[in-house]
Amino acid sequence: MPQTRSHGQTNEIAIRREKQTAHLAQLKNDVSTAIQSKSPKQLFDHGLPITAGLSIDRVATKLILLGELTRTWRAVRLPDSRSWQNQTDLQSAIDDVVDVFPTLKIEEFAHVMKMIRRGEITMFGRFDTPSLIGALRDYEINHTVVFRENQHHERAHHESKNWTQTTPITDHDKQRFSDFVKQLNLPRPKKTIEELGGSIQLTESEVLELSNAVSFEPNACEPQDQPNESNHGQGKK
Repeated sequence: MPQTRSHGQTNEIAIRREKQTAHLAQLKNDVSTAIQSKSPKQLFDHGLPITAGLSIDRVATKLILLGELTRTWRAVRLPDSRSWQNQTDLQSAIDDVVDVFPTLKIEEFAHVMKMIRRGEITMFGRFDTPSLIGALRDYEINHTVVFRENQHHERAHHESKNWTQTTPITDHDKQRFSDFVKQLNLPRPKKTIEELGGSIQLTESEVLELSNAVSFEPNACEPQDQPNESNHGQGKK
């Protein structure tokens, strides 16, 4: 049976869609300003995923990526044998980027292009589709993957914390946990006499006898009086 979205979920999706559409419009106007003075972490947190841009306006998203790639291609200026030869080649390269990196943020792609133009990423004398894919993959491994894993752990911790705070533990849950512990076959601690159902009963005389033994038992730590050898000798005379 298909699940239906609630009214609140529908509104949330509509609001997110509206924000992403406005976000894409800003990138169309000037993506360079959008990434200016931004750290890789900020680009990841606040960037627009390529797949989201494609779902809103496929042509506009590809034009943004193509514009950044063309700008970088002209700045690098390598021989035709070591780079793309025309606009058609560049468009094919963007198609490959979209297929290989659908979750990469548009701002992250623009940031990598900026790093290439500045010489912060070494291309080893080539700027073609394989080297472009390699540069993006290195950036994703060194930055995006790390941020994505941290985000996943934080979300899982937050959801677990909220679940334990808002979800009561039922008798069924307790029974399942008890059955699970039994299956572990853990060693059981020794039981006390009371837990075994027994008890120790002493008479008044036995208690008094034990008290006297504890109270008047000589202290082994205190030195004992040694016999006086001189007096002992004198007694023999």
